[in-house]
Amino acid sequence: MNRRTFLQFSTLASFAAIGYFLNPLKLFELQNADARKISEPEMELPDLQFAELELRTQTDSIVIHHSGTENRKDLSAAEVHKYHRNLGWAGIGYHFVIRQDGTIERGRYIDTVGAHCYEHNGNTVGICLSGNFNYDQPTRKQLNSAKKLTAWLCQKYHLDPHSDSTLLGHRDLILGTNCPGMNLYEDLDELRDFCIRKVRV
Repeated sequence: MNRRTFLQFSTLASFAAIGYFLNPLKLFELQNADARKISEPEMELPDLQFAELELRTQTDSIVIHHSGTENRKDLSAAEVHKYHRNLGWAGIGYHFVIRQDGTIERGRYIDTVGAHCYEHNGNTVGICLSGNFNYDQPTRKQLNSAKKLTAWLCQKYHLDPHSDSTLLGHRDLILGTNCPGMNLYEDLDELRDFCIRKVRV
């Protein structure tokens, strides 16, 4: 083997050795690019006073609602809280409210039993998008916030977004209601698809 051939062989061997060490790292990064931890979305934390709440020990589903008021008002968590307190409840029944500008507001404390879906409160998280989606469309900002929130909740509670029971509309569980409104209900597949892409279980 002459000197030139030896140098060429040595160079190729060096590149192969570098590739041996770098490629597994590259492969690992690619495989885990979408599996990084999903950060808790930014949210407002209104100062809501509750009566006694019960801790929720099991979480199987996320239930989507709309506020459904006839005047189509962009209700805040504080306004819903006041209304639910006047009904004699411990406080707002939803765990989150998503305003029309996309702001996420915390309602009932996340690890407590809600009051949003009769006979299914003990094992669900309730999200209410503000508006009446029998008439209107949810805003793009609302849907984007709902995607981030539902993906984070799937991760937090180890929910499989492929499951038909993970992300539900209120009317999937309760007969006689059209909540979360026809227009938002049609968008639930968009939320599911986002969670499937982002959440690894």
